[in-house]
Amino acid sequence: MTKNPYFETASSWKAARAKLTFQPREPGYTVGLPLHSIPIHVRDHKLREILINDRTLEGHYGGFVLSQARKGTDESSLSL
Repeated sequence: MTKNPYFETASSWKAARAKLTFQPREPGYTVGLPLHSIPIHVRDHKLREILINDRTLEGHYGGFVLSQARKGTDESSLSL
C-alpha cells in the first residue's frame, strides 16, 4: 500500500491536536468503537501544503468516517 501524499496520519487524538488549530472532538457515540486511523488533510489537489488553519481531519471507524474542520466565518456566526 502506498502512502497518500494528501494526508498525514496521526497516531492518536492527542497527536492530531498538534497538527491542527482546533481541538478535534471524539464524540461520545464512538466510545467502544475501534478507531482505525486519523488522516489529516495537509496538501491540496496540486500537492501544495495546506496552511494549518485550513486543515481538516477524518476519524476512520471502519463503518463510517467522522470529518472535522475549523469553522468558517459564516458557520461561526450562524445561530440556530
